[in-house]
Amino acid sequence: MYHIENEAHVSVKWVIYRNVTSGGNKVNFRRTNSFIYCLQGGFDFDFGTYKIRLNPGEMLYLPYGCSYTNVMFGNNIEYYQIQFSVYDGENSVALRERACATKKYESDKYLLLISEAYESYVRNKIGKSICLGNLLKMIGYFE
Repeated sequence: MYHIENEAHVSVKWVIYRNVTSGGNKVNFRRTNSFIYCLQGGFDFDFGTYKIRLNPGEMLYLPYGCSYTNVMFGNNIEYYQIQFSVYDGENSVALRERACATKKYESDKYLLLISEAYESYVRNKIGKSICLGNLLKMIGYFE
């Protein structure tokens, strides 16, 4: 597990908000870290040796380098996702070796941060610093 201590090299790749009716994905090697916050509907992730169901009000961390398949469930699937890289020198690293979901009782602080990160990211270049600041707070809470 990588620990961010006094210095962090972190970059936001993109932030999205989506509202879709169905979908799924197969990823052989994730090239970034990611947080997904589920607002409505949900996701079933299969990592081969373990599975995670992401329900509304929960956030999932997907580590750099992992492989998985996922299937969305529900009539409308609504979520925020932030893709980011963490660097140890010039190499990308994962914050944790395995994907994991937050507990529902922690969801309010993550929802506030990821929704504000999205709004800041799409607004303008000055807002991108707010987005990065929120991502760093999310990583801090997550660790």
